Amino acid sequence: MADRHRAAAEQLLQAHRELRAELARVREHPGPLPRTLRTHCLTFCANLHTHHTREEGAFTRFEAEFPELAPAFARLRREHQVVQATLAEIERLLASRNDVRAELDKLAGRLEEHFAYEERQLIPALLA
Repeated sequence: MADRHRAAAEQLLQAHRELRAELARVREHPGPLPRTLRTHCLTFCANLHTHHTREEGAFTRFEAEFPELAPAFARLRREHQVVQATLAEIERLLASRNDVRAELDKLAGRLEEHFAYEERQLIPALLA
């Protein structure tokens, strides 16, 4: 069980590192996003959605093993919904060719807060 928990912790941290790096690449380009970055932005949105979908399944399993983390899992699920709404707005703006900078900035702030909380709450339990 400990090996599985350590692997889950590392997988979570690796996914967060990759998602942070992808978002930074999208955000670093000044001005309106060129076509390739718009495509990359949509890919990022899809990857983040996939990450959260997979987490939901993991949360269900880990809740049974770590009942003391139920409040953390509830908060993380609520945050997933807020992030998903932001992603939907970014996709809408991209489809209409509007600038997405403000939404990307909001997303970056929300994700950093979300990832940091998730890491503070889950990683110590998984590595214990």
